[in-house]
Amino acid sequence: MFNFKNVYDDIGMSSDAVANDTKEEIQTVGAIEKTKDESQGNAEKDSIYIKPLPNRLIITTRPPKFGRLSFFIERARKILRHDETLTITGVDRAITLTCTLVELLKRQKIAKVTKIATNMNLNPNFRRYGGNVAWGEPVPTIVFHLVRGEHATYVSDFQQRKVIEIFEINDPEHSGRLKKKKVEELNLSKTFLSAPQQGKEAEDLLRSIGDEISLPDFIRYSSLLIHPLLKPSLFKSGLVSLGIGPQEQQQQQEEENIE
Repeated sequence: MFNFKNVYDDIGMSSDAVANDTKEEIQTVGAIEKTKDESQGNAEKDSIYIKPLPNRLIITTRPPKFGRLSFFIERARKILRHDETLTITGVDRAITLTCTLVELLKRQKIAKVTKIATNMNLNPNFRRYGGNVAWGEPVPTIVFHLVRGEHATYVSDFQQRKVIEIFEINDPEHSGRLKKKKVEELNLSKTFLSAPQQGKEAEDLLRSIGDEISLPDFIRYSSLLIHPLLKPSLFKSGLVSLGIGPQEQQQQQEEENIE
């Protein structure tokens, strides 16, 4: 057995001294890391945004809850709202689901495919038999490289339903249009805590549309003002201030779980 005491003797230090120095260094590093974690935690608590999702999806064989196509569509849309690229990998029996997902994203103009690659993955399972690593069976994979499509930046699912509800509440005659003045009076930039740049882009859009705003244009306008990473709780608070109560709780909770 290797004797560390001989090493300490060779460099002129006792093992107790080395142990004490090491203990002090560990305590110092631990204190620094704790302070860093506390500061990051406070920053995240004060922020109005959630952490961005990684721009990568890996679809494998999963239980039905996670194998639903709608789950992956919504997750892909959330990613492409704040990121210009997305990589989707399908593994083994999930390849069919992956191809269907990408095709739907293309049809809805959420994404464009820039590259497709196929491969056979061979991974070790790290179980040793007689000192040898046991390798698993080759697994086919497919990788899609996507970029943001024309409709990728629009609000979707729960947020889109609520934006439509805002429009309908302010259009009691069901004309399908709102006056520009009425839209400006809603003050959505303040309601949804928009950044100055978001407000400027939304104002430019209103100027380019004209005096009456249709529902599709209202969705485009709202999408500019609702940040893709805005915390769900703050979005919900904004709805309450507009007179829209917390409805469809189950659907919203599912979307928050995706985050």
